[in-house]
Amino acid sequence: MMETRPDILRDRSELVAHHFRAQHRRPVALLDIDVDQLLPYQRALLVCDGTITTLLEALTLEPVTVDLQEESVVPASKEYSSLFAISPATTVSRRRVIIRGRESAQVHAYAESILLPDRLPDEFLLFLREDPRGLGSALRRAKVSSRRELLWFGRIASLSWPGYLLTPLSLTTRTYQLVIDGDPAVLITEHFAW
Repeated sequence: MMETRPDILRDRSELVAHHFRAQHRRPVALLDIDVDQLLPYQRALLVCDGTITTLLEALTLEPVTVDLQEESVVPASKEYSSLFAISPATTVSRRRVIIRGRESAQVHAYAESILLPDRLPDEFLLFLREDPRGLGSALRRAKVSSRRELLWFGRIASLSWPGYLLTPLSLTTRTYQLVIDGDPAVLITEHFAW
């Protein structure tokens, strides 16, 4: 059996990590991930800079649905204020969804989006309220030009949202932001159920 060299492993891990511009700022609750232990489709989900629902449908050969769990207006946390370059007194919109297979009901991901409505087109916000395929689909329908900046990734021991105990399982997590007209407008954290 061929022995794996540590410098090769480090370089392969860096192949994933270099896509994330703020890995050094990841929350302390996120644990390290050995990317060599992930399957290729798991690494693809981790670094995807397109719509995750489209990739999930291609990987599972099943349409997905986005089930809205919560939508609320909350004060910007210190972290959000810093990432969005806004005052801590600013309020933001928070959306929490579960992404699952339409027929199988298999949970693929849990996602939380923090939105700055003032930086988003009105048409997009309207489509987001009515589109069962989520944020990416609303962006396409509204023809919003945006780019995704991957920020950090890791693993969490379990996920619970206030009022919901979603899973006691360890989940691979990534956070990225959508930049629209040069400004960060949406912060998205996805927890993958694999």
